[in-house]
Amino acid sequence: MAAPISRNGLISQEDLPPRAAAHMYLRNGILSGVIPVGARLRSEEIAQQLNMSRMPVRDALRQLESEGLVTIRPNRGAIVTNLSLTDIEELFEIRGALEGLAASITAQRATQEEIDELERRILDLEKMKSDLPKWLEWHDALHDRLCQLSGRRELNEQIQKIRQRVRPYIMLYSSGHDDPELVGYEHRLFIKPLRERDAESARSRVEAHIVANGRSIIAAIAQAQISGQSGQKL
Repeated sequence: MAAPISRNGLISQEDLPPRAAAHMYLRNGILSGVIPVGARLRSEEIAQQLNMSRMPVRDALRQLESEGLVTIRPNRGAIVTNLSLTDIEELFEIRGALEGLAASITAQRATQEEIDELERRILDLEKMKSDLPKWLEWHDALHDRLCQLSGRRELNEQIQKIRQRVRPYIMLYSSGHDDPELVGYEHRLFIKPLRERDAESARSRVEAHIVANGRSIIAAIAQAQISGQSGQKL
């Protein structure tokens, strides 16, 4: 059954069944950083906020646990998953390898018009650095499009799952830096190998971009922990 659409063409919580509405509310809160890493998720309080029973909230929490965003602890309730630095590093390494693979395939099969589209997206993204929420939205859309052009559905699904799990940490890092782009690993460096149909260079540049950004995020989190400022802006 297709999800209902509101008048403006977008799905809203009010249009959804209770479980789906609770899932959307919690997922959006976690990915946006409104509900921070490590926060306790009390089903009773969430149910009251959403004016629904606890059962759909509990179902939504279990779904989010399967997505890696929530950890349900026996007899202690649910929290927003708080990954270790090693876990974060591993996820960025896996994401880098998978997106690198997608980029190498895209370099071989994308049309010139599609590569032009990617370049326009990158130029638009560079203009949004002062608006972090919008930048992050367009950033994810750019990476999604780069991977979609590979034509590999299962590969794309796995990449999106991993990117979703690290997004709260990207948000936390970016909120403490004026320029979310890491010098030497900018998105615009993807375009040349794509135009030249250089699959190996496309793979290595995309992978290096993701892994280098992951290491910067890990370093910032580690420094915040040392300073006793974990949970604040990095």
